[in-house]
Amino acid sequence: MDFNVTQETVAINEVVFEGNAEQPVDLDLTLPDYCPDMARVLKCQVTPMISSRQMNGAELTVEGKTMIRLLYVDDGMKSVHCMEQSTAFSATFSLKTEPMSPIVQVSASVDYVNCRAVSSRRADIHGAFTLHARVQDKCMRQVMADASGCGIQLNKKVVPVSNIVGMAERPFTVSEVLDLPQGKPSAVSILRSGCVARVTDYKAIANKVIVKGDLTIRTLYCSEDDSMELTEHTIPISQIVDLEGIEDDCICDVRFDVLSSDLQLKADSSGENRLICAEVRLAAVVSAYRSAEVPMICDAYSTDYEVKCDSREVSLEKVLEVLCRDSTAKFTFDLPSDDITNVCDLWSEAGPASSEVSDGKLLIKAPLTICMLALDSSCTPVYFERTAELQYDWEIPSDVQSVRADPCITVLSSSFSLMGADRIEVRVEFRVEGCVYATCQQQAMCSLEPDEENPKQRQQTAALTLYFADQGERVWDIARRYSTSVDAVMRENGLENDRLSERGMLMIPIC
Repeated sequence: MDFNVTQETVAINEVVFEGNAEQPVDLDLTLPDYCPDMARVLKCQVTPMISSRQMNGAELTVEGKTMIRLLYVDDGMKSVHCMEQSTAFSATFSLKTEPMSPIVQVSASVDYVNCRAVSSRRADIHGAFTLHARVQDKCMRQVMADASGCGIQLNKKVVPVSNIVGMAERPFTVSEVLDLPQGKPSAVSILRSGCVARVTDYKAIANKVIVKGDLTIRTLYCSEDDSMELTEHTIPISQIVDLEGIEDDCICDVRFDVLSSDLQLKADSSGENRLICAEVRLAAVVSAYRSAEVPMICDAYSTDYEVKCDSREVSLEKVLEVLCRDSTAKFTFDLPSDDITNVCDLWSEAGPASSEVSDGKLLIKAPLTICMLALDSSCTPVYFERTAELQYDWEIPSDVQSVRADPCITVLSSSFSLMGADRIEVRVEFRVEGCVYATCQQQAMCSLEPDEENPKQRQQTAALTLYFADQGERVWDIARRYSTSVDAVMRENGLENDRLSERGMLMIPIC
């Protein structure tokens, strides 16, 4: 039998693993001797910080540390103090097979935190957080790319995809000595700090990515007169990340992750604590894709014989856009009482982002907790928080049928303005990052064989058949019904497109 089949090995992106691992937080925290007694706990904050994610064969190991920060008021009920402690964590995820070129995404979300003051020197802290792991890989698949002979007719399709090049991560440390601004009082203790790193530019060259950005450090400290003061410093950062196979034509998702931070007060030449020694551990993370085309045979038949064939559904993805968009949200809340005279600090914490499709838009959302440290009319520190939701809408192109996203939302800054004695308006600037993919489920032929012992039975011997076609019908479906070739039908009727634009009569040549 004169029948030939051409097979091709193509790369197809697949999610090879998705899983969660709960991590308990159990801590009996004792205040050191230099800390005053606590009269009331204001806030217990648990922050999981992922420091590494390593693939070792078919195992993904995630390591990091959990920062526990306790804000409390001392016996005088006028001063706020902070106690920090960290504990290490490690989790292992087992995959079914070893990935070739994995792109690993790991995030953490706090489930709950309970804090109880056992005494003026001890606090009992219980909680849990969940690690979410997702591994995408480049998998090699055999597909039929062509076939000829025995009157075979092929419905071919070339599908644009984005193939994984790989992922690389470069940890680095930023160490800076920061001066308190002129006009600010000297510091006694650091109450809270927040670090945000953002990418401002990058350039991909042969096997390397040059990444530039900035690191913003926001610090709340207690001064000698027990007042709370805010400072903000921005530091330029840059890194070179090695990634085998990356070129300037690659599609890149580039981010800076803050892994840990350590801020310590230091005296200047005058002996006052006007210096902050900051050591921030970060990672430059690059995920890269390359545009490609996957040839596939979606359907087949023979004009001469019945055909034995087998097909399977293949999931394909193409990166539509790598999001790196800044946006702003405003919220208005009631204050807990009209007794609030001053908001000393306000910060926002975004939870894990998710996405959904609605009315032609991709809605990217993340839960938001707005935290406020304030003073009441008696100058007693109080803490309260409000919840909200951040949302960013991305317009889906009209020619795209299905999309998915791996979004991340990072709060860049938060500001506020008091609206009278009982209302506050909060402005949150945030960044949306991550890839948006066009997805499709495609039937692809994996085997095809004409059955020479089972020739096609012709219903008639006429050279032409008249067929009344409806608008939108495909020439492929009509030709298959009459066991003739698509080219013959299109040539006989002077057609240029496979799908008919209007109703009409077609002449069907019988091969």
